[in-house]
Amino acid sequence: MLGIGGVMPRKPAKTLVAPKPYTELIRLDEANVGRLGLISIQERIPDDYTSGRWIFWLRVAPARLTCESVPRYGGVPHGLEGDIASAIILMFHEQDCPPDGVIRTTAYQLLKLAGLDASGRYYKALKLSLFRLRTATYFASEAWREHPKGNWTTVTFNYLDGLEFTSQREEQELSGASAILIRLAQPIVRSIRAEYVKPLDVEFLTSLNRPLTRALYRLLDARRYDPLQPQLPHSAYTVNVNEWGEACKIVDPRTNKIRATLQGAHEELIERGYLRNVDYVGRGKKQVMTYLFADHHSAFKRPPTPLVQQLLDLKVSLAGAWKLVDEFGEERVGQRIARYKHLVERGYQAKNKSGLLVDIIQDNGGKYGDDAEDPTEVKGFL
Repeated sequence: MLGIGGVMPRKPAKTLVAPKPYTELIRLDEANVGRLGLISIQERIPDDYTSGRWIFWLRVAPARLTCESVPRYGGVPHGLEGDIASAIILMFHEQDCPPDGVIRTTAYQLLKLAGLDASGRYYKALKLSLFRLRTATYFASEAWREHPKGNWTTVTFNYLDGLEFTSQREEQELSGASAILIRLAQPIVRSIRAEYVKPLDVEFLTSLNRPLTRALYRLLDARRYDPLQPQLPHSAYTVNVNEWGEACKIVDPRTNKIRATLQGAHEELIERGYLRNVDYVGRGKKQVMTYLFADHHSAFKRPPTPLVQQLLDLKVSLAGAWKLVDEFGEERVGQRIARYKHLVERGYQAKNKSGLLVDIIQDNGGKYGDDAEDPTEVKGFL
């Protein structure tokens, strides 16, 4: 028997929405949650899939994520839980990010914000999804970004720290009028309040047809943003197929099964204009895949200037390069590139050189010297 967290039919005749340029996005998603992919993208999982352990590379070191769930609720969070979890994050923003993490809503409002049919058939699934998010325990080892301090930390939490709701029947089922009080996990609350967030195209997300496509979109869109610079998207993302299967929490680890599971979602994301293509190279466990994102970001449509080309040559993404030039101006960016090159020539060691360059351009505190100084005379950074 299979779990039911994502198998109910979605309401028909959804309006097709094109992806927006990231510069026009207003809604935000918490960057740790999106990147880690806490919820399996699969619509159906075996009943005995009640725990999972995943190892993946984060920068230069391995990170670990585990999930332990309560068997009676049907396995680890999966399927529709992704839609519900995203709606909860959006509601947290809409309610001004309270420090205690408490969100007050109704079952009807939660389903509507998740883009799900609120006419009646989803209320049972909503209750089960909320119970899974309340009872499943996550442990992220050296995988949670404490962005203000620049640290990777270890955290353990339930997605929801608390859950209360009203019901009109003895069976305690949800209805449209059910009042719901949710207490979001404190690691997520602190991260959002510290503004460790990335843009999220909610209209495009909720217009996608399948829970699996929506879940893949959330994870993939999070991974295209650098965890150290979560506002700058890349134009491509390359990953080992087996590692990607783990990131997606796909039950069957065989390469061909991973590709088959993702194929329908890939086709929809290409058809809808989010992806340009998905390329595979190699065989077996060494096979890698590259997601090529479509040129719907307005920055991609502008031919690179010589200064933008310098940034591209230094491994800054095209969208990121244009954002830096637009925000700080060509004079400052040119000066900071010269300062960056001088530091590198002097032997400055950086694990992520493009990240160092972006930090130098954005710095307003004189950490890398004053723009009036000759970069060859700047001292004290080695």
